[in-house]
Amino acid sequence: MLLQGAMCDTKGNWILGFNRFLGVCSVLEVKLWGIFEGLSLLLKQGFDRVLICTDCLEAV
Repeated sequence: MLLQGAMCDTKGNWILGFNRFLGVCSVLEVKLWGIFEGLSLLLKQGFDRVLICTDCLEAV
């Protein structure tokens, strides 16, 4: 499974993106990894306020 993510500001402008090969895993695992990777990258960039949007209710 390939994980891809993109982070945008409040105006919809692209900030950064990522991709990562996860191998065999469930859809829920992919969603959780996406949230984790996105938060990790944003924290490293110095962001301290983040809004997470996902289509997976189980991940929330």
